[in-house]
Amino acid sequence: MLTSTQTPNAASQIMALFMTIPFDEQSRLISSLNTEHERTAGLRERFETLYEQWWRETCVYSGRNLAMNPTYYKIVELGSKIIKFIDELMLTEPTYKHRHIQWLRLGVCQKQTK
Repeated sequence: MLTSTQTPNAASQIMALFMTIPFDEQSRLISSLNTEHERTAGLRERFETLYEQWWRETCVYSGRNLAMNPTYYKIVELGSKIIKFIDELMLTEPTYKHRHIQWLRLGVCQKQTK
């Protein structure tokens, strides 16, 4: 029976599985992961830049006025991949920004359904 110190953790299990893949497949997988990471990092940077701009432009607005801003539409056009960034904002931003953030999430979700 394995003790808790002998139980392999998830990372070591994944690494052991990874090592069973042929080297050329490992290289392709790593390259693909790096490409996806770069895309996500670029998307996050674009989102954060637009979010800060939108906040500066609309911080004194409320309700429907939040969505009647050109920067809002630029953010919504980034698509559903930014939902995770919006959700992170709800955890990290002060509560007085939450209504704004909820409007963003609503806009992105509505765009998805169209």
